Amino acid sequence: MSKDAPDEQPQLTWLWKSLYAPDGSRATCRSCGSLTRFHRLKSRPAYTCDRCGTQIRPTAGTLFAGSSTPLATWFEAIALLAGTDEPPSRRELAVRLGIDYKAAWRIARRVQEAAVRGGSDEALIASIAATWHAESHAAPTARPSVGDGDHTVDRIRAAACRALAKRGLARTRIADIAAEADVSSAIVHYYFRSKDEVLLSALMWAGEQLQSSLEPFRDDTLDPLTQLRHILRLSVPADEGLKDEFMLWLDFWNLVRIDVRYLPECQTMSARWKSAVLEVLQRGTDIGVFQPAAPLNEVCQMYVCLAESLSYRCVLGYDDAALPRVLELLAAFLAQQLNLLPAQLQPTGTP
Repeated sequence: MSKDAPDEQPQLTWLWKSLYAPDGSRATCRSCGSLTRFHRLKSRPAYTCDRCGTQIRPTAGTLFAGSSTPLATWFEAIALLAGTDEPPSRRELAVRLGIDYKAAWRIARRVQEAAVRGGSDEALIASIAATWHAESHAAPTARPSVGDGDHTVDRIRAAACRALAKRGLARTRIADIAAEADVSSAIVHYYFRSKDEVLLSALMWAGEQLQSSLEPFRDDTLDPLTQLRHILRLSVPADEGLKDEFMLWLDFWNLVRIDVRYLPECQTMSARWKSAVLEVLQRGTDIGVFQPAAPLNEVCQMYVCLAESLSYRCVLGYDDAALPRVLELLAAFLAQQLNLLPAQLQPTGTP
């Protein structure tokens, strides 16, 4: 990277998580076939398998492959071309990105060709366009940047979680979110273009809180049963925060049904949770605590789907899906699949 090139580490990390490692660390190595840790190389934009040394470039096989244009510029261009109602002209794009006209023309053409061709590149473009502004990484000319010390966006995201969970997307106004966050409506509009974007960002914020709550249980010295009990509690609406998150997901699924541009991010967030569950199952199996009755990927997939279905019935108030019953059913499923006793999955204290 040249001295004047923009820092593309956030974009590379985003690609790595979106395409290979939802938790940012573990991915399936195509060479040794194991789900293992990777680490970022300092000398090149790639990640290497800690077990066999195989390297993965997140840009490989994407529309960014072979391009000398920094990823930061690509992401800003996609946010402008595919993430706005009125895309800029090629000349305007060049001015806003600070590049020459030919480079802007090549970028715009490649994005347009990917959209026409369809496939993984089209999905990737849609995901970037739908999420990059919401994660506060948009081009400064298109959206204000937010420093590490600025907590306004997080306050709005947290407030949006509460407001949207109470009223639902259709009945929630930007003014309601602003009131919940104790800011003006203009401030909310300053950072977000629409309610849909606020909903997406609120869900991502809730997911970040969930990931943070998992961190104490990722210690390899911790008993796998303790880890699994924690996963079990986080899989269901066991407190108001988790209940709000499930209510948000109901609205987000409906949004995805109407606008498929949000599907890639929906899949990415779901994959992040599935990866956390699989990590716990894998570790318990590796040290002999769990004895799975089926391949772990299948056990994990069945558990995640069962937990989601039961949890949505729970938050909607189904008579046969009260929280204690949901926990009982999920514990019974895990015990059956992992050769455990249901009593071993009874909740205990947290670390």
